[in-house]
Amino acid sequence: MAIKYKNCVSVGDSMGDRSYCSVIALATGAQIPHKKAYHVMRQYGRKHKQGAWTHESLAAFQSLGFETKLVTSDYPEVKTVITAERHLPKDKTFLITIRGHIFTMRNGVIEDWSEGRKHKIKKIFEIIPQPAKLSKNAQRKAKRYNKES
Repeated sequence: MAIKYKNCVSVGDSMGDRSYCSVIALATGAQIPHKKAYHVMRQYGRKHKQGAWTHESLAAFQSLGFETKLVTSDYPEVKTVITAERHLPKDKTFLITIRGHIFTMRNGVIEDWSEGRKHKIKKIFEIIPQPAKLSKNAQRKAKRYNKES
């Protein structure tokens, strides 16, 4: 089951949190539960009921095994949230910043309240999943059976 914006909002509200757009962006972009995203963002400097900086969100994605790549200049026609919905590739995940806010676009769907609005986009980052590292047991088996690790 995919992690969606509306589910994250209800969990965040039940925790008594606010200014948690970075937590929702991490949860929907990495497809992890909201509470796990909350704790990861907390490790990278976000305080309860306060926002986070973009570099903290990027560090949180990288800690979960994702590569983040600034691609704003690759899509010069994308100026607002509406044009992002139209012009960004539908098969990728993006982390998008507007003034004082951050959200994700996953599989062509904006996971945020700003969907369909004309907010000016500041930066676009592509979130690229990295192949999972093999566990120590899997590495031993690969070595034993002469397979590539």
